[in-house]
Amino acid sequence: MNPRPTLADIARIVRVSKATVSLALRGHPKISARTSERVKNVAQQVGYRPDPVLARIAASRWRTRQHPAESAVAYIMWSHPWHREDEEMSPVMRYAAAEVGEQLGYRVERFKMRDYTSPKNLARVLFHRGIRAVIFGPIMEERVITDFPWDDFTSVGSHVGYFQPPVNVVVPDFHHAVVNAWREAMRAGYKRIGVALLQEMEAVDRFDKVSAALFCQSQLSPDLPSVPLQHFPIGDQSEFKKWMKTHRPDVVLGFNDTVAWWLDKCGARVPEKIGFISLDTTEDARFKDYAVTGMNPDYALIGRTAMRQLDILLRSNQVGRPERPYIVQVPSVWIAGETILARKSAAEASQGRLRK
Repeated sequence: MNPRPTLADIARIVRVSKATVSLALRGHPKISARTSERVKNVAQQVGYRPDPVLARIAASRWRTRQHPAESAVAYIMWSHPWHREDEEMSPVMRYAAAEVGEQLGYRVERFKMRDYTSPKNLARVLFHRGIRAVIFGPIMEERVITDFPWDDFTSVGSHVGYFQPPVNVVVPDFHHAVVNAWREAMRAGYKRIGVALLQEMEAVDRFDKVSAALFCQSQLSPDLPSVPLQHFPIGDQSEFKKWMKTHRPDVVLGFNDTVAWWLDKCGARVPEKIGFISLDTTEDARFKDYAVTGMNPDYALIGRTAMRQLDILLRSNQVGRPERPYIVQVPSVWIAGETILARKSAAEASQGRLRK
């Protein structure tokens, strides 16, 4: 039986060091394109295949070594245009990424995009501080996509905002969140299912929600009354009130918990008279004295996954934009709260509250 070809065999043929072969096979930028091509050609000719056991040992060494400069990771954060300037979007993602990063041997540092005059300026600061690894939170400015020097960094996106970065990204699976929420509404006996989304034309994940809602109407419940899918501005509830009065849904799937308070201002009694399901909520979310029913995107898991994805890229020396960026979708978790009722018990619940 022929022995398995090794890095040393390739190094002897190409007449370079074993370390050079290892770096070339991992695409390290320190190795010239000509040398990398020679090494890869010889590796293919001799039938070299990495040893998975040795790869695990190398990964363990990477995690336990101390590299103060190389182990720094920048987490780039934004404030939502409708929020305070100092209010971070989904900070739980950064906390979770930092926690996993510490376990893997990285130090995650927060950078606010608004503190820098341009994406290029931020990149220069990162470069001179020896930071080559970046996690991008939801991107709200197009200039980041066009002006940030992506090819100089190893980057991963943690969720998306108005714009999707040209690198691998970890996102909530909002398509299946809508489908699962719709099924739960049907299971509870609701007939007129309305979907209230946010009027953000720029939001990247907007189309996932729209396509899911249209799929549900045409495929999951074609015999039920069809309530038009609507997008509402966050600062003006008049359109929402008009939609409610015209189409009279008996349950509303809202873009987040805010819609429950819109219903309350319309005079709709949740959950006695109308059900509410949030498409973006948490286990401890409350509406008045009710636990909110809905889908939890699990932003902590998204942050942890983004850090692990970045770790994989760093250990294999992958820098710059991938040829074909991929999307990792994290499924949402159903939270059985108290803002929907089985329709047969809704009248009983209403009578019980009236007696009180």
